[in-house]
Amino acid sequence: TTATVGASQSYTFTSASGVESVSSYLSSTNGDVAFNDLQANAKVILDGSKGDVTADFANPVVVGSADVANVEIKNDASTDVLNIGDGDDEFETINIAVGTGKNTITDIEDGASSNLGETSKIVISGSGQLTLGETVLKDASEIDGSSATGKLLITPDATVDKLTGGSAADTFTLTVADFGSSNAAKTIDGGAGT
Repeated sequence: TTATVGASQSYTFTSASGVESVSSYLSSTNGDVAFNDLQANAKVILDGSKGDVTADFANPVVVGSADVANVEIKNDASTDVLNIGDGDDEFETINIAVGTGKNTITDIEDGASSNLGETSKIVISGSGQLTLGETVLKDASEIDGSSATGKLLITPDATVDKLTGGSAADTFTLTVADFGSSNAAKTIDGGAGT
């Protein structure tokens, strides 16, 4: 884990097997944190942090066809960019557990800061509020917030064809570019909330 309130910090895990979680704790907006060459599928935790977070995994962790990343965000954490995966391969599913507070992820990219061309599903759960910005996924992807009890504020990219809310008063923001003859039909389900 790491706690940083100033300059960016970087950690390399090439020789560390069996790491179960990595955490950016209370980092400032200038305190970007990078976890490099993770050898195991560690949970990525954003705990009150404000800087960008990179979790770069060794290729064997993400090279499969059904790999799942686990992210936890809580205590009013926010990040402009969450980089997760590997430069060559990505997680097919990203689970985001949302804890207390008003939390924000503006964008999610892979470990090389590229669009998530292999990720086809984001699953959101938890009782906290999450603002999720326009994240480019694999074409015909899904964002599933049906297990979330906290408020979701989501701006989906045109690559998202199915969007489901949870039990709170969620807000979905779609633009004209999300529709049109060149894009597939969208399925928008507000969930149990209003």
